[in-house]
Amino acid sequence: MMVKSGVLSQNRSFLYGIAAVFVLLVHFGGYLPSETGGGGITILSKLLRYGQLGVPIFGFLSGISCYYSLSRGTPRSVFWKNRIKRTFIPYLIISGSCNFVLDILIKRDSMAFLMDVSTLSFWLYHHGPWYLAMLIPVYLCMPWYGKTIDNTKNRGRATLIAGSIWLLLGAVLYYTSPELYDHLHLLHQTVFIIMIGYYCGKKVRTDMSVPLSDVVAIFIVYVAQVVFRKAGFGNDYTENIFFSLLSVPFCFAASYAVDFLPKFVLAFLKKLGTVSLECYLFNTYFGFLLREYLFVRFPQTTFAGGSVAYIFCAVLEILLALSTIKITEMMHRKLKHNEMIL
Repeated sequence: MMVKSGVLSQNRSFLYGIAAVFVLLVHFGGYLPSETGGGGITILSKLLRYGQLGVPIFGFLSGISCYYSLSRGTPRSVFWKNRIKRTFIPYLIISGSCNFVLDILIKRDSMAFLMDVSTLSFWLYHHGPWYLAMLIPVYLCMPWYGKTIDNTKNRGRATLIAGSIWLLLGAVLYYTSPELYDHLHLLHQTVFIIMIGYYCGKKVRTDMSVPLSDVVAIFIVYVAQVVFRKAGFGNDYTENIFFSLLSVPFCFAASYAVDFLPKFVLAFLKKLGTVSLECYLFNTYFGFLLREYLFVRFPQTTFAGGSVAYIFCAVLEILLALSTIKITEMMHRKLKHNEMIL
């Protein structure tokens, strides 16, 4: 049986919306008592863990998006410019405003403000949105990476070689410097899935049929890895890689499940997908401010208190994300107008 890979493009906003919901879910544990949420070994905490799949989904779709842009022969300068408009302008708006409150008004530390907004605080102190810090070098290198992959006779073999080298580097880091790997493991596995996404981009763009068995095989391998892990085999490194690969079959399964969803749920997820980046940023920054300084952590004393606090934060963050995209669109139009004048 074959499946059409073009469904990933047709349901792109929907998939981004699911990824945003997953990120909201995984951060939910921070609002709950430690014995109930992220720290305790409970059914809830185990379920919340799978919210971490949101980031690999973001990475997989980003890799596909990069192929779409570069396969058109887009010059490097235009590729970077488009990424700045879509990714880093919203980041600067949200990060700048939230860090201004946190670093300037509360901490009165201008140097911390510069470190946080520039993402240097992540690289030096593991503080701040690692995903945005990762995208800077990834987007800088992507035109050369894409050209190398696409100019080879066999894109699959070239991706396999590049991916194997990247995994080998990660394995070396895992065994030689566990603390540094712990700092960078999310970045490492996300870059790997971006590579997979870039390879799949050509199949998606041409709506190429792929064997269903190939998609299912990834899920089976992940389940087998979980079983072996429980039996004492494997390690965190292999678990992280296989977990990120789970985003591929999930995206296919979710795309084919669209027709079975209520229309209002589908409409909500598609709308959320258009502001998924903004939602992630507000959930990272604004949620932290609310939890640490406005709520003063008191809602975490009970499950109900933590749940109500987080639902309030999540709704507010989504509304702010929708507002921010309007501001970003206005800035895009202004920049385009200025370019036409010049």
